[in-house]
Amino acid sequence: MLFSSCATILGGSKDNTKVRNGYPPNASVYYNGNHVGEAPTNVRVPKNARQGNSRIEIKADGYESATIHMTRKVSVGYTILDIATGGIWLIIDFATGNIYKPRPNMIDYRLILLNNEAVVSEFEIGDKVVFSEGKYENVEGEIKAVYPNRALIQFNRKPNLIETIKAVGAVVEDEIVVPLGNIAKLTD
Repeated sequence: MLFSSCATILGGSKDNTKVRNGYPPNASVYYNGNHVGEAPTNVRVPKNARQGNSRIEIKADGYESATIHMTRKVSVGYTILDIATGGIWLIIDFATGNIYKPRPNMIDYRLILLNNEAVVSEFEIGDKVVFSEGKYENVEGEIKAVYPNRALIQFNRKPNLIETIKAVGAVVEDEIVVPLGNIAKLTD
């Protein structure tokens, strides 16, 4: 503790990078080749991990793997605290690497099917569906087009801040293309 500084005391020597559940769900997550769990999960990344030498891989059977090379960024907050408390702590934080924050700190993934194989779909134009995950989870919509592995969904949503200022109404009609794994057919 004698040579501890703001970033070391307040932030520790590791940070979490959150891998959120994507497509396909529950893909395996690896940090530098070591399995850390299934998505969604947090990956503990040492702050002093060398830039470009750390990577997170996301894998699932039948899909191409995704590799995210980690970078690092100096924490402005810890830098200001170190300077405000005497400056010497800044040297310690840089020497230990604890002044850095791993980037990205959140990962969303969409893996691609190997050999561009199409998923056999039971969805048809006009089907009523509900989003099963993501930003619009539990929002209902209607299929307007079906493509290999994805569909165009028309749905109603609440207006965002800009749309509210422009007074577009209480509901906004929108469309989005989503993977078939992100929707479920509504039954009567």
